[in-house]
Amino acid sequence: MRVLANGGDSTFPDLLLNLGNGQLQPMTSDPDAISLSEFGNEVRNIDELIESVYHNFEGNHRDAVWLTDRAILTPYNDTVRKINNRLI
Repeated sequence: MRVLANGGDSTFPDLLLNLGNGQLQPMTSDPDAISLSEFGNEVRNIDELIESVYHNFEGNHRDAVWLTDRAILTPYNDTVRKINNRLI
């Protein structure tokens, strides 16, 4: 896991495993709701997501090291296409 390779702690990978295993406890009175605030920052739309991950993209897009430190993962190709189109 990249988090561990870069000297980070195992908090994020452990949260992902707990989520996948259904072991996160509900954070509200709704037993089917969980809080994802532990995973990162919430954004309202794709543009806000792009800005939070690729802040100052125009000034940094030619820096390979800067680019390799960032990624947006999505399970849907359509979403990937939308993000790529906005960045291009």
